[in-house]
Amino acid sequence: MGTTATSLHILRSSGNTASLSGEIEKAYRRLGYARPKKPAGISAKQVILVGRDDDDFLSIYDSDNDQIDTGELKDLAVQLSKRLASVAILTSIYDGDTFEFVLFHKGKQVDAAVSDPGSHQGGLKFLAGKRRAQAWLDMFYIRDLIRARGAGAPGAFSQRHALERWQDELKKVEASESLAENELAEWCEVVGLDPDRAFGNYGDFTRRAAADGQIMLTLERTGTPAGKAKPPAAPDGAVALKYLVSEDDCPYHGFFPAPWPVPPRGNRTIPVVCGQQRGRLHRSHAAARDRGNGASARRGHRSLSLSLLQWPGHLDDARCRACRAVAG
Repeated sequence: MGTTATSLHILRSSGNTASLSGEIEKAYRRLGYARPKKPAGISAKQVILVGRDDDDFLSIYDSDNDQIDTGELKDLAVQLSKRLASVAILTSIYDGDTFEFVLFHKGKQVDAAVSDPGSHQGGLKFLAGKRRAQAWLDMFYIRDLIRARGAGAPGAFSQRHALERWQDELKKVEASESLAENELAEWCEVVGLDPDRAFGNYGDFTRRAAADGQIMLTLERTGTPAGKAKPPAAPDGAVALKYLVSEDDCPYHGFFPAPWPVPPRGNRTIPVVCGQQRGRLHRSHAAARDRGNGASARRGHRSLSLSLLQWPGHLDDARCRACRAVAG
């Protein structure tokens, strides 16, 4: 089995790890998480921040997204890159076979490098050639300028030379035909990120002693993420479809009430849910009597047809494990 890990890395523009942890906590609050007011339960989210104050990047390891990103880390990257006016990089490696290296800048996803670009069409923005080099120059210009001045070579740094350097380095890594793990490491080295950060996950840091600059945040879900409103409630008198939770079947294979039109009448029909051992029937009693046919069991089970005369008897016989009437 190869390596599987996902993490987010923030380019420091200013501030130490402690001050950045406050900004990260605010960004999580926008996603619907906050510090618990009471002792957290076992379902609480744990977030580990790794990076010394002199590191270029601060790495974020989320207990809920340490293997595969559920989408929260991408949302967090948007929030943090916008709040800090900086760069956020999402790195992901799955079983050592596929990788993702996704860059966010000032609240937008600007570029990406992945092992299989064809599977991400329409989902990620990809740049190439001089446009890619120019975008990367813009993202890392301030850091590179500070580095050049700190090296004691004033006047030696220019945008033209920096753009040529980015073009050369990007061409090298783009032409690489290494394995996924090696290629991800090469992309990390281009931006100055320690590859070991990309191959670590939350579980790795819980099994080792806390490193310098390591901070842990405990968060709990407090509400709906900002900007994502709750689904509107169904109008009065309307029939709303929702997933039926069942003990012996997958909830995403059935809807309740039944997903077929109910004839407009003065008297509301009463949906009856009938559970079977080898399938699930969803039927409006009145609608069934009108049509005189039955429903097909889900998940490839044997179809069962019920005639007008058979239907009432079926509700009473031993094959029906449980029936409950729900007002429409």
